[in-house]
Amino acid sequence: MHRLPAATVERHLVKAVACVINVVRRRQTAMGRRNVIANVLVGLVAVIHLCIAYLEMVLWDTPRGHMVFRLTPEFASASKVLAANQGFTTAFSQPA
Repeated sequence: MHRLPAATVERHLVKAVACVINVVRRRQTAMGRRNVIANVLVGLVAVIHLCIAYLEMVLWDTPRGHMVFRLTPEFASASKVLAANQGFTTAFSQPA
């Protein structure tokens, strides 16, 4: 049976370990990018929710609120309390 010299075996082991380390690093980098993208998208959804809540709670009975929600001034003033309640729910509710 032929045995490889210790230096050769050591060199092969070092190369194998380096290869495994590189694979792990590449995978962690790819997962890190996905996490960043996911966090940015979650932040975008949160900002959208807060904007809608602001529109419903504060701007409902203003010309901008009328334009965004296509409301008549009469309907907007009659439903202002309901819209504020819905805005509060939009801003602070958590998914089930």
